Amino acid sequence: SSERVFRLLDDQSIIPDPAAPTPIPALAGKIEFRGVWFAYNNEDWVLKNASFTIAPGETVAFVGHTGAGKTTIINLLCRFYDFQRGSILIDGIDIRLLRQEELRRQMAIVLQDVFLFSGDIKSNINLGNVEIGIDRIKAAARVVGVNRFIEQLPRQYDEEVKERGATLSVGQKQLLSFARALAHPPKI
Repeated sequence: SSERVFRLLDDQSIIPDPAAPTPIPALAGKIEFRGVWFAYNNEDWVLKNASFTIAPGETVAFVGHTGAGKTTIINLLCRFYDFQRGSILIDGIDIRLLRQEELRRQMAIVLQDVFLFSGDIKSNINLGNVEIGIDRIKAAARVVGVNRFIEQLPRQYDEEVKERGATLSVGQKQLLSFARALAHPPKI
């Protein structure tokens, strides 16, 4: 295991931030993929000339069979990987010109496999961010409908969450993850 950890620490494939990053203005959240090509290996293309636009506030679903590129689109938008051709823009700014940390702060991602931390319900929604108080936590929970479940718990928002949410159903964990995303008001 330690060999794997050291290989990870020695890995230089991390995507560097630009030398002179463009500051992120107040974003509306328009996303554009313009002729994006991406391959994990050489020229084994997962995306070929992908182009689409998502308007601010618009809800979009990516649907397709396994390996069609749904997760890859999200990974590219977050710059977990860099694409080989084309451009990805947010409000007209190429994401390669932005600091990754600032870019990712603008987004909330809810994955199918939810990770919950040991602690309580409220800390799993606000992720320890003291700027997100109980009122905002409760509002986010109400929007996704998980408040009904939480308010039936003996300690409600202070109810203990076991490691990885072991005492919660898959659906309850997913709803907590949605509330988490809304409590950190993302532009995307």
